[in-house]
Amino acid sequence: MEQTIPWLVFCLAFLSLSIWRPRAARVFIGVFFIVMGIAVNWVLALADPQTFVGLGTDAPLLSAHEWVFTEVVARAPQAVGILAGAGEIALGVLMLSRDSWARLGLAGGIGFLLLITPVGVWTLPNPEMAAGLAYLLTRPADQSLPDLIRARRRRSVTRVPSIHDRAAALRGARASPGVRAAAVPLPRRGGGVRSRVLRQCRQPGIQRAVPVHHRSQ
Repeated sequence: MEQTIPWLVFCLAFLSLSIWRPRAARVFIGVFFIVMGIAVNWVLALADPQTFVGLGTDAPLLSAHEWVFTEVVARAPQAVGILAGAGEIALGVLMLSRDSWARLGLAGGIGFLLLITPVGVWTLPNPEMAAGLAYLLTRPADQSLPDLIRARRRRSVTRVPSIHDRAAALRGARASPGVRAAAVPLPRRGGGVRSRVLRQCRQPGIQRAVPVHHRSQ
């Protein structure tokens, strides 16, 4: 029971992430499957085979799972752990792919989570995580993990011009030899004269006049 509550919180948090940020959730669960395949199946099965077997024999919810772990897994825990870890890692890699491969990995992850749910009380929250994977199946999976990394790098390289860059560009345009000014006198109420300076910016294929008003003394 001590393991059930933290695992339940973790699964509910993943379900929330799947709804809020589906793309990030797919990357997270893919990496999570790979890490669990290595840490739980490979490392635990090779380093402590008895504990690996005990995962399914301590408090199984179905007699079928107890029989599998007692009669099959216990005979060759290292081999079963290596095979199970390889399968879990393959599912994680598929989840980090795109399109139909990603959907295949998500569907396989749902089946894996539901299959191991009766292993014990601590695995009862697995359907919540499976629900998150099922929701991800309804979302687009048009980018793989390498695609997302490349897109992020391109965004970091493309820098938005700052106000200082824009001011420097404006000063350069004003100092350009293609700019000339001409003063045109205009009548003014009260007998005065004001002038309008027309600045013509000549560029290939572009010619425009920008009026600037100056009052005469």
